[in-house]
Amino acid sequence: MPLVIEINEECALRDIDEPQAYQGTDTQGNPIPVLNGKEIDLSELVRQLLNLHLPPRSLCKPDCAGLCPNCGQDLNEGTCDCEARKGDPRLAPLRALWPQSDE
Repeated sequence: MPLVIEINEECALRDIDEPQAYQGTDTQGNPIPVLNGKEIDLSELVRQLLNLHLPPRSLCKPDCAGLCPNCGQDLNEGTCDCEARKGDPRLAPLRALWPQSDE
């Protein structure tokens, strides 16, 4: 799957392992430190950008129904016998704040 990411991050030549390197000033913002010893290390920056830009779930085609998260049934071939998940029960009080939607 092709993935296009526009990278526009401000980096600073400060040591990654120094906690003070992550503190910026009001004029500088918070530039990301990229020094690892005497090398420039962009691996953490790239990892974070990939995590932000990857789709939440991979599908074979745009109209794919995906797989059942409980049993792994291919939902394009039919439904499974799993009970529909209602979400985390600890969040039930928050669900009461919004009108019910058709699931």
